[in-house]
This record gives sequence, structure tokens and C-alpha cells, in this order.
Amino acid sequence: MAYTLAQLRTFVSDLYLDKNDIKALRVADRLINSALRLGASAYNWEWFNKTGRINTVAQQSSGTVAITNGLSVATLTGGTWPSGLVGMRIRINDSDADFEFGTRNGNTTGTFISDHQWNDTTVVAGTYLLYKDRCSLAGDCRKFGGINVEDTEWDPYYGSYEGWLAYKRQNPRQDGDPEYVAHDNSYLYFWPPPDAAEGIDYRYERWPASAAAASDSIDWPDQRIDVLYGLIGLQLEVHRGKMTYDEALSRAKNMAWRMAGDDPKYDGPDAVQPFDVPDYGHYHRRQHWTVT
Repeated sequence: MAYTLAQLRTFVSDLYLDKNDIKALRVADRLINSALRLGASAYNWEWFNKTGRINTVAQQSSGTVAITNGLSVATLTGGTWPSGLVGMRIRINDSDADFEFGTRNGNTTGTFISDHQWNDTTVVAGTYLLYKDRCSLAGDCRKFGGINVEDTEWDPYYGSYEGWLAYKRQNPRQDGDPEYVAHDNSYLYFWPPPDAAEGIDYRYERWPASAAAASDSIDWPDQRIDVLYGLIGLQLEVHRGKMTYDEALSRAKNMAWRMAGDDPKYDGPDAVQPFDVPDYGHYHRRQHWTVT
């Protein structure tokens, strides 16, 4: 049975805080949820690994576009804007710049986002290419892990977002499979943009779910609850100003690697041994750090 927020509140209050203080209870909740996120950041725990899916969108170029100099509304003749127009980008008459749609006003009109404006000559019946060069990642994505290559024939280079922007500027070609992929844990960016609609799975590490109500289950396995006790202790030290977050993260990483049976990847001056953790109040180290 999973531990609940109420149980961990009791743990924190018994050892560290005044259980009759309402403010202390709120502090306990913040410590617990911060400890969960600290734990997720410290190690690639298997229970935080997930699979997500992106759905690419086919490019569109049928019909012609009209747009007025100084304005941001594009009108389509001889076609219909797709229902997922928001977030898609358009190049008009092979323009160097592309423009992102922020609103689908109707089947044939769409408005760019606020800082995108057509400042070239007014176009009455121009050619265009509409495409989507990014897809949203899952809302709980903490760290992108890569595309499942068996789902697609893509063989892209993975780089930084800044590198992706530079590659996009230097390689105007807009057809074929994506050759450069970047991500920022909110979006996955492609160039060239996908030219077909596909569903492609990807791997990622998720953030733990937050606990708010006393009955909420803690997003952490029972068999590793001792690790979470230690993480709460580290967050308490940060709360008290006795440790920086970076120091807490270094100690959490070292603790997690050793508890998981891996070779420690950090061996700096503040590296800790499995049982070398602060003695927080009545916290019995060896008893709590025995994990089977």
C-alpha cells in the first residue's frame, strides 16, 4: 500500500516541526513535494520512466494566400486552414522568415502571434507552405530520452535549441525527414519540418506527481521510502539555510547512486556514503537506510 501525504506529514512533524502549527504543516507539505522533485532530479529511477507520443502534421500548400503589409491576418483562397492551425508556421512567397499562427479565426483566416507581422509588400494571391516544426512534449516531462527509432525512419542529429535555430537558418530546405532535432522539455523541434502525419513514441523521465490532500498517495515506491526520508532531510537543511540546493542535489545524487547499486558518478569533497547522512533529530540512520 502506498504511503500517503498524511503519513509523511507525521514523519516530518514528529522529527522536525511543531505538529500543532498550521504554518509548519504547510512547510511540511512543501518539504515533501520538494524532496520528491529532488529525488527525480538526482537519479534515473525506473518508476519515473515513461513513453509519450508526438503526432506530426502534414505540410500544406494548396490554394493561395493574401496578406497586407503591416498586418498579421492571412487569408486563404482555394483551401481550408487545418483545425490545428495554432502553433503552425507559414512561409509566403518563399519568404526568408516564417510566421507562427496564434489564432484560427475561421476556415480561411488566421492571425499570427502578437510579435509576428508581415512587413513585406502586400500579397494578393501568393504561394505558401504551412508546416509544424515543433510538437509538445508531455506536461510532466522532466528529461527527454529520445525518439523510438523503430517507429520512424528518421535518423536525426540531436542538438541544442540554439543549434537547431542556426541549422534552420542555414538550411532552408523544407522537405524530407528531419535531420536536426532539439528539445527544451516543453517541445520537440525538427528541421526540416515533418512532411507527413505520423504518431511517434518517445522516451522521457517524468516529474513526480505532487501531493496536496492528506489522503493523496505519495508518488514514490514503498520499497524505497527510506531514500525519500533522506531526501526530506536534505530539503529541510536547504529550508533552514544550512545547505544550498546544489549541495543538496550533489548529496542526493551520490546517495541515490549508491543506494541503487551503481558506481557513484560524483566523488567530490561532499560525497556521502550510504549511511553517512545527517542525523535529523530522532532519525536513526542505519535503521532507516536499510533497503531490501
